Amino acid sequence: MNKNFFLTKDSPETREMIRKIKDLFFSNNKDNIQLGLQFLKAGGLPSSLMTTVFVFARWHPDNEIRNLALPLFKKYQSDALATHLQKYWKWHFRELKHEKDIFPVLQNLSNHPAINGQDLGNFIFKITGKGASFCLKNLTTSPKNILEKLLRKKGQYLSLAHFQLDELPEEIGNFTQLKMLDISGNNFEFLPDTFQKLKNLERLIYKKTPLHSNTIDLIRKEIPMVFAREFFDDANHLFHQGKYQDAIQKYTEAIDSFPEYAEAWNRKGYCYRFLNNDAQALFCYKRSVSIDEGNAFAWANIAEALCNLEHFKEALKVCEDTLNNFSQMTQKTKQDEANLWFVLGLVHFWLKNYHEALKANDECLRLSQYLGAWYNKACCFAKLEKKQAMLQCLERSFEEEEYIKMVTNDEDQDFKAYYQDEDFVALKKRFSTF
Repeated sequence: MNKNFFLTKDSPETREMIRKIKDLFFSNNKDNIQLGLQFLKAGGLPSSLMTTVFVFARWHPDNEIRNLALPLFKKYQSDALATHLQKYWKWHFRELKHEKDIFPVLQNLSNHPAINGQDLGNFIFKITGKGASFCLKNLTTSPKNILEKLLRKKGQYLSLAHFQLDELPEEIGNFTQLKMLDISGNNFEFLPDTFQKLKNLERLIYKKTPLHSNTIDLIRKEIPMVFAREFFDDANHLFHQGKYQDAIQKYTEAIDSFPEYAEAWNRKGYCYRFLNNDAQALFCYKRSVSIDEGNAFAWANIAEALCNLEHFKEALKVCEDTLNNFSQMTQKTKQDEANLWFVLGLVHFWLKNYHEALKANDECLRLSQYLGAWYNKACCFAKLEKKQAMLQCLERSFEEEEYIKMVTNDEDQDFKAYYQDEDFVALKKRFSTF
């Protein structure tokens, strides 16, 4: 090929060849890029590909591509372009964490007439994953294509944080699977009509984005889960601080925003549990499963509340039915299954089915080394008058201080027959010093 083929011959053939080289570059395949660079090395670097080769020379992650592109670019760059780009040869995108910092850099780079802003944004974004705000503001490619590449967590999370956008692209409505959207640090007050399609959205982060009050009211009306989730998160924070009554208030606000919020009902019931109001807890749990019957945690909570209310036969049925259908549950964890076996053990204990209670606690321990199961096994062995097994299980449970105090203070009547037993007293004495 003539060394100046792409520089001296402006013809349909040349333009088609340049288009094919650009396709090779945009494939992001190493072999294709190297092939395209070899063509340019043999035929010259046209101005239309100057930007792309500059990006490869400076920021492509592959050393071989950078080493092939660099001499090619430097050979054909003008003095004015070299001066303009001089400070960027020692600069790297990983030095900038936020789009608000990246945007002005790309804007300054594209100010030179020899730099094509569209190619600059597209190739930088393809290579580094950064510069999306520049691409969206300058419409370097379809906003839908840009947003698709920003999706995370199986398409359920999208962050446009600090993009400083003046408007949210209407293409946002294409991503109906979104559950979390971060639009903080932008400039718009209103959202496109297509936003209303995001019916699965649970979290909307909009700090430092001046959404108009009418926009917020519209979100509250069309996608109520967004604000319900805010109340829910606040409630969880209060719950973990032990502020159960305050947490109940926030869970109630979440439910007022979105009455079919099954997990808010469940967590509200869990707060009542810690306030020793099992009847109210049971009401909330039942409301939860009436909305979402596939929540194993809620069913375990129902069984526990029934047990605490001494509705043992009903609790037994809930445990057995839920465990039998556990594989069909839509929301389940290994810990949920362990909880069900633990409650089943309690139910069998109160029904005086001690051998069945032991089996249930063993299943609980198979799934989760919950010390309460060891303690409950000790209670079963006490009733079965198996002293050595009882003492061994008690010692295992004593890794938790709560159980040491219960036994050493003779708070649990299940061990009453052993209060004067020499081995039982020795075990208490040994652990009472801790």
